[in-house]
Amino acid sequence: MSFEWADLPRECWELILRSLKHRRDYDSVSLVCKEFYSITQRLHSSLTIYDSTIPFLPRFFVRFPALKFIDLSNFTGDLNPVLAQISKSRLALDSLNISNQNSLPIDGLQKLGSKMRNYLRVLICSGICDLQDSDLVLIADSFPLLEELHIGFPEFDPKFTVSDSGFTALTMRLKSLRTVKIDAGLPLSKLILRKCSDYTYSGISCLLAKCQSVQYLDLQNANLIDQDMRELSLFLRNVTFINLSFCSKLTNSTFLTLTRNCPVVSEIRMERTDLGTEGLKEDYLNDFVVHSQVKRLYLGSNFKLKDEDVKRFVSMCPNLELLDINTCWNITKGVFEALRDCRKITHLSLADCAAVSGFEIGFELPKLQVMNLSQSRIDDEALSTVSKTCCGLTHLELQNCFNVTSNGVRNVVEKSSRLREINLKHCNKVCADIIPWMVSSSSSLRKIMAPPSFCASESLTKLLLRHGCRVC
Repeated sequence: MSFEWADLPRECWELILRSLKHRRDYDSVSLVCKEFYSITQRLHSSLTIYDSTIPFLPRFFVRFPALKFIDLSNFTGDLNPVLAQISKSRLALDSLNISNQNSLPIDGLQKLGSKMRNYLRVLICSGICDLQDSDLVLIADSFPLLEELHIGFPEFDPKFTVSDSGFTALTMRLKSLRTVKIDAGLPLSKLILRKCSDYTYSGISCLLAKCQSVQYLDLQNANLIDQDMRELSLFLRNVTFINLSFCSKLTNSTFLTLTRNCPVVSEIRMERTDLGTEGLKEDYLNDFVVHSQVKRLYLGSNFKLKDEDVKRFVSMCPNLELLDINTCWNITKGVFEALRDCRKITHLSLADCAAVSGFEIGFELPKLQVMNLSQSRIDDEALSTVSKTCCGLTHLELQNCFNVTSNGVRNVVEKSSRLREINLKHCNKVCADIIPWMVSSSSSLRKIMAPPSFCASESLTKLLLRHGCRVC
């Protein structure tokens, strides 16, 4: 039985011709016969359009029905009618490049989106001079299945007014979006990657290198080490807020890096990290720097953190206003010595610091307003110290402080003339009858979280409320 080359199925010839290295080879193959001509036309998947190409577009769309990618980045005219023409072609485009335009071709994209909203996966619009938040919303609404978006701003004389809200609206609308690529500096001021686990140091480094305007940076749960942060910190000159909580490999070294290389950072969050790791004393002595901008430190749930570590950190931040070291089980009463030179502090949390019991403070903290001692082992004597040294106290958390009695609470209320809220939940040694006394004795109290022994009638609750205090 004889076999002719023409007997091969069309699918086989397509596979054979696809193996050609260059698409220009299709031209010579298409001259062999009408069948090859037909096959090669269907194998053309991309088309670059120039100004001179426009008159032939209808013919190209008929000739190459399998086009998946159209490149308009070299076209210098008005893109709106071109995109309108493409929308009528019945092509199933997967990718489109409309880069290097003065503004986004809004009308054309809307028409294209009305016909191809379920096809387009990649949109490249780099170098758009006048890009705005509303343009990103239009892109998202026109192509809801978009997976990859290229936004690179022009390097010279940019007029873009894209803000964080524009990117937020974009990401909220595009549920399938996987990649946003940048070709030039992106004017981001806020970057939140909390609990995102698929990016690497390489990716975040590339992004921050191009987006050094970031002021708010949230990298919670990132898989980073101290060396990574030393290198990333070089791009964080404008960061005022940074969250590195749950980055379990970061140690004291990273804290030192932030205070040294981030000159305007005012809030640092490093909860549940590896702060307190030994072996950094020499680094500390060599890298010590006073950072007057840091106002808030959240260092809770660092189980290795010790009093001396907190002393080091606080000594670097003389203008500290908030210190949260909750659930740090190696912290003891010695931590208060760290506050000697930190008289501007207004908020202090030692909640669930099990090793904190009685303590002595040989100096005053006149600006301390909010103090959280919940689930600590403090007693009445410690409360007496608090009442003497913290004259400006307005909020006091004592929930689950089982060593505190009515006498300790009475002492605090008598000496804290500004106290507005106090939490006594689960304080089993505090008697119920002290609540009416507290309300009648203090003109400042506005809210009391009552101990378990207190069970007020409706009439008593209303009476206390008439005195200006709500008891819960």
